[in-house]
Amino acid sequence: MKIMLKNILYIIISLLASKSLKSQEWSSFFESSKSRVEKQKINILLDSAEKKYQIMDIEASYQYADKALSYSKKADYSLGRAYSHFYIGHAMIRFLRFNTGLKHLMLAEKEEYSKNDPLLMAEISITSSIPSDYIPSFSINDAKKELRKGFVFIDKIEDKKTRNLIKIKAYNNFSRMYFNEGKWDSLYYSLKKTNGIISEQHGIDIPAQQLTEFYMYKGLLLSKKLKHDSAKYYINRSMSIANKFNYKDKSRIYLALGLMAEKQKKNDSALIYYLKSLENMEELGNRYNIPTIHYQISRVYRELKNFKKANEYDAKTVVLQNNLQSQKEYDDFSKTVLNKFLLSQKEDEAKKDIYMCAFAAILSLSIILSIYYLIKKHKSAKKTINDQEEVIAKGNEKNQLLEQKVNESFNIIIQLAKDSDPGFLTRFGEVYPDFINALLKIDPKLMTSELTFCAYLYLNFSSKEIAQYTFVTPRAVQIRKNRLRKKLNILSDEDIYLWLKNLT
Repeated sequence: MKIMLKNILYIIISLLASKSLKSQEWSSFFESSKSRVEKQKINILLDSAEKKYQIMDIEASYQYADKALSYSKKADYSLGRAYSHFYIGHAMIRFLRFNTGLKHLMLAEKEEYSKNDPLLMAEISITSSIPSDYIPSFSINDAKKELRKGFVFIDKIEDKKTRNLIKIKAYNNFSRMYFNEGKWDSLYYSLKKTNGIISEQHGIDIPAQQLTEFYMYKGLLLSKKLKHDSAKYYINRSMSIANKFNYKDKSRIYLALGLMAEKQKKNDSALIYYLKSLENMEELGNRYNIPTIHYQISRVYRELKNFKKANEYDAKTVVLQNNLQSQKEYDDFSKTVLNKFLLSQKEDEAKKDIYMCAFAAILSLSIILSIYYLIKKHKSAKKTINDQEEVIAKGNEKNQLLEQKVNESFNIIIQLAKDSDPGFLTRFGEVYPDFINALLKIDPKLMTSELTFCAYLYLNFSSKEIAQYTFVTPRAVQIRKNRLRKKLNILSDEDIYLWLKNLT
């Protein structure tokens, strides 16, 4: 034992005395070890953020990611910064802080590490599509564009299992959009693609969030087709998976059960599910769908003739919407989206400038080649004219697409109104936010039902048409008009339709 200790002591003294191991090298060795320890600590925090993210414990995921970001900045760790910004961005979007969320996603996208991680880039694109449900300036088409961009990165993922899992997530987002749009054939196609991937994976290692969403939307589609038993089976299966894997965000599953119960005229059951959905959202601090839930609860209370409770939830909806608007996240989000577009445009222009410089250098050299240059110049001039004509043609095409987009939005609103769809007012508010804001400025206490009635009038529906679509008599519609005149101080000799139109 003594001999071994002497040998160890001799080795240490020899190393210290060695000229080859200078003090700078010792310093570098310790610094490198410290850096590895720091990165290890950051990776542990990011693993925790990922686990909480998968079960939708958003607040916990944010807290781990925020700590990881702080350490990553000090350690100058690109991977750590990239994933920290991603998890924080996702959390902010779930908390309806869209502008802050998008800024973090953009920072994640810009990190040097992200350029070589197609999985992270795909996740960023998928997450960036979420605000389409809530931001008028960020349409569903914009969100679909983000998702399609995500598929470009998904195809670059080498590991088949990883590629399949992120595809499920992307298709679930498509399913959400198609459900919100009421495009049932497209929803069926999206669910079919998801089902094929789940079968290919044999249902193994698929995150709870993706399975619960898939079965939930499958159940809602079957409910729409009035196949209530099958619908209940799949939505209950969604709930069973959420319970098994401790998936915390069950609000949309409760919402789906409520919608299904309401379709079956089981209003008492529907109310229980809607209240559970609301309780789950408030417990998680997730305001994602609270206005929708308030609206559904109000509707059911009216069906149950409890008008006091219905009015109470109408008022809560208005207060929440006003609070959200006062945070200015919506306007700021639009600016951030625009800045993102302009930044992308500048990068494209920079690349074009490089190409143009190279072309100019080659062109300069070609002057020496005498007559050949003249011929080349003639062809270049002709090409420029063709390019200009092509730019003009593309500009006209963009204008036509924009006009088509506006018409599509209007047609969707008209159809929702005719179907007396619960999502009519939400969609109308996205397209005509100034009108809703103008009404609430006149009378902040306007109920959801009154705002909906104003929306019908704004769209020039006659009393007879409103009666038909809302299942009341034309006389009842006229009485509502008179009450609205008194509430908004509209003179009796003034055309109520023109008065409402002039608000915007």
